[in-house]
Amino acid sequence: MVFRMSARDALGAIDADPSREGCVARQHALRAALLERGLKAALIVQPSHITYLFGLYGWRAIPAAAVVGVDGDAVLAIGVSCPAEPETAKLVRYEDCRFTTLRDEREALAVAAVVECLPSAGRIGVDSHGQPFALRAREVAPIGDALTTLRRRKHPDEIARIERAVSATEAGYEAAAAIIRPGLIETDLFAAFLAAATRAAGEPIGELGSDFRGGAPGGRSRQMPLAEGDLLPLDAGAVVGGYTADLCRTFAVSGEFTPAQRDAFSAVRDALIFAKTIIRPGVSCRAVFRTLHQRLDGYRGWRFDHHLGHGIGLCAHEAPRLNPHWDDVFQEGDVFTLEPGLYGDDLRAGVRLEEDYALTSDGLRQLSSYPLDPQSAFGSPAARMNGQH
Repeated sequence: MVFRMSARDALGAIDADPSREGCVARQHALRAALLERGLKAALIVQPSHITYLFGLYGWRAIPAAAVVGVDGDAVLAIGVSCPAEPETAKLVRYEDCRFTTLRDEREALAVAAVVECLPSAGRIGVDSHGQPFALRAREVAPIGDALTTLRRRKHPDEIARIERAVSATEAGYEAAAAIIRPGLIETDLFAAFLAAATRAAGEPIGELGSDFRGGAPGGRSRQMPLAEGDLLPLDAGAVVGGYTADLCRTFAVSGEFTPAQRDAFSAVRDALIFAKTIIRPGVSCRAVFRTLHQRLDGYRGWRFDHHLGHGIGLCAHEAPRLNPHWDDVFQEGDVFTLEPGLYGDDLRAGVRLEEDYALTSDGLRQLSSYPLDPQSAFGSPAARMNGQH
């Protein structure tokens, strides 16, 4: 069977059914992109692209490889030790281990298991940064840009996975909010967040994020206690089903903001609310960044010195990028974050607030719902213990 629809038409050929239908539609979209470039097939080896096209995730130690041709079924090679059995391709197995010991050459073995499925003639697309040795005798063309373009417009099943990641992350915030206090060791905070997010996800949640440091704009947790008077911008995002969330809430370690910290919080919260009102398809991401940067940077001498947001999906940072170094334009199907902030020494770190959104045909839909100021919404741990909330 030969697919003759355009890549744009193929991207629209999906409904809200779960991953199987989504993966099949994404394979069709890739075939359309290959036809537009005069390619006979694609060799897929990047883990994120394997997840995108086949729904396989969580087995990065067992490399997979696939062939997607413009004719016929896709073929996916995974190691014999991988229990997954995706139904979205013809499946072949390669010997990734011997007597339960992993072999060194697993990537090459995965490619070798599918390379014979490539057409005998014609140009081949590759998503790797270099040309695989098995294709040295073939004419190849890079297709990473085509896959990046296809991946930007999120399908309903992809958004559902991101929402699962958001929910898991919010469970982590709920657990963190209940224990944040002066003297709490940062690594203990991280462990509590991780445990709650993992339970909520019902599976290992992948990379969680790195901003668990009190009195600093960000940084990995340390074997150090949280200090009275510090702010804690807690920035994290669970990875569920291969797709990532990315949220930030700022906590007062003592349970209450100082007047200056409260002023900074209000300015950042209001900027976040305002940003949502000016975002729609066709709007320049750089222009939105500049509008918010002008609004925040320098307020009361504080600084806003990082991007305003970025796309999320199979990677923590994707298009669209709300950053003066890129000139992306918002498109329907974008899933992205907004994360304005204000920082200064007198704030004892700073305030950053981050939410996740999907830009749909019905407008901007917020995917996250956890309160921006959980300590005001639920009370500090000490207040809850005393029955004040």
